[in-house]
Amino acid sequence: MTENEPTPGTEIESSESSEIAANQGRQVLAKGSHGVGRVWNNSHLWRVMTLALIVVLGVQVVTTQPLKNFYSQTDPDTNGYVEPRDLGAIIEKLDASVLTIYCEINEEDSIQGTAWSFDYEGISDAGKSALMTNHHVIEDCISGGKLTLEDYWGETYDARLESYDDYNDLAIISTSHKIPPLTLASYPPSGGYWVMAYGTADGYSGSIATGNIINLDEFGDLMITANLSGGNSGGPLVDNEGNVFGVNTWSYNSEKANTQYNISVSLDSFCDKLLACDGDTYWDWDE
Repeated sequence: MTENEPTPGTEIESSESSEIAANQGRQVLAKGSHGVGRVWNNSHLWRVMTLALIVVLGVQVVTTQPLKNFYSQTDPDTNGYVEPRDLGAIIEKLDASVLTIYCEINEEDSIQGTAWSFDYEGISDAGKSALMTNHHVIEDCISGGKLTLEDYWGETYDARLESYDDYNDLAIISTSHKIPPLTLASYPPSGGYWVMAYGTADGYSGSIATGNIINLDEFGDLMITANLSGGNSGGPLVDNEGNVFGVNTWSYNSEKANTQYNISVSLDSFCDKLLACDGDTYWDWDE
């Protein structure tokens, strides 16, 4: 027998091994198929799995519903007491619509305040921009002087006085430059509402102060906790959606009485002389 010649019986043994392995594979497959069948046909197991799914869904409902309720309750669209959801967007809007106003009496003397754009019939529809400010800001320019506006980015524009109400300390000016208008609040303010004052406080344009409405005084003006400084005069007081409640006008600070609050002239005062309102007030307080 040579070295390369197969040993007798090797082929038979290989055939038998292959057949045994195949049979074992069939047995494994049969067992596996039988196991899957038991799972599909096991009604008790399906009850357990269904119950588990119901429990999981129930837990999701229990945990997400309070979050939905909280989100709804803190919606600025329906709740004036909460903070804005996007304060940055409100500030961006104010940056574009609120300007610094200068009443230049002469080369050496000038008064600085704040003015903000709003839609005003007879000015806005004529292709110009109407702006609201305080009477005491432009008072010295009524019979002379020059009114100039400067936006947040330092661009300047000429302005002219259109009308004023010295009793309520309000004035309307105009400019030929198009300035996006702010929206006047369609609902009346209430004590505790979140508010923000925006203006050129102490010469710094884009100054921001937040607070709350303390109350309404006997004249219908708004007593607020938001800080006001020189230069804020004429700036807008806005709600948690950026809608205007009033015009920031003056501060009251008494060390003797240990009292400090600020006053914003409400939109109701606009109706005395400057705006044509349906009644004596801008808002319907009976609703």
